[in-house]
Amino acid sequence: MKTPILLALLASSLLAKDIPLAVVVRVKGGVTAGPPKALKPVKSGDVISKDWVVKTESDGSALLRLLKDKSLADVKKSSTVELDARSNGAGTVQDIAVLAGEVAFQVPPGGDGGKARSETTVATAKGAQFGMSTATNGSTRVDVLTGTVQVCNQMTGEHQSVRSGQSLVSGYEGFGELRQVASDSSLARMDAPSNRTVPAEQTTQLQVPFTDPVTGKTSTLVVQVKLNR
Repeated sequence: MKTPILLALLASSLLAKDIPLAVVVRVKGGVTAGPPKALKPVKSGDVISKDWVVKTESDGSALLRLLKDKSLADVKKSSTVELDARSNGAGTVQDIAVLAGEVAFQVPPGGDGGKARSETTVATAKGAQFGMSTATNGSTRVDVLTGTVQVCNQMTGEHQSVRSGQSLVSGYEGFGELRQVASDSSLARMDAPSNRTVPAEQTTQLQVPFTDPVTGKTSTLVVQVKLNR
């Protein structure tokens, strides 16, 4: 009888505090984040917690490192996203809801698979670089530069594998025609740090604890972030 009680207490304690899901690697222009009704300006090194919203202004962008699988999410200008984590039966899957605008993703191979979702569409990838954009009519576009992304339309239940160099539009009425996408798609292209050496005085390393919302286990991710000037 004690085990269910302990599990309930654990779940309650996890829900009662902020659960870190991502860290801000870089910020450009106007960017705010926090609980939906308490957004505040953010800077490199700030931690983004579960159920928080990240919003970029017309001159802003934010590069996030997701703590669960070390994916990158490049939130482009005039965009709004919400971070979440849920159980898939075998573990915890972290996802981002693209509420408005555009986001480019870089998901490393392995793991449980990164998820990005919109009002009508869910995109899942275990090793891919892709972009997702939303429109006011509920239409969602997915551009894939590398790897394969599994796209599901939540309105019709349709599934489609979108591979390197392909683009798919998904909306309330289902999927559009699978098309070719330019190799330099601005939607899917990451504004991420290059591989060139960056002077040490311009960067710093952060150790960010990540508490799994399902298991309660804590791990530490070391993230290098660019210093704000």
